Amino acid sequence: MEDIRAILNRLTPEQQKEVEDFARFLLEKESKKRRKPSFSWKGGLRDVARNKSALDLQHDASIWMTNKRDS
Repeated sequence: MEDIRAILNRLTPEQQKEVEDFARFLLEKESKKRRKPSFSWKGGLRDVARNKSALDLQHDASIWMTNKRDS
């Protein structure tokens, strides 16, 4: 197989830029696959959730989302 550098040298500068953009896209896509969820939101409703059931929180969230759309 031909060396990638030799192939790149035969391309126009515009084509080389396109190859570079695509390579960066592939790297970014791969890094997103490997990223583990952070769960940084964990405990974010601690103050709101005291003495409330999951159903109560679901109802509250529905109201909050509706109010944001009305704004």
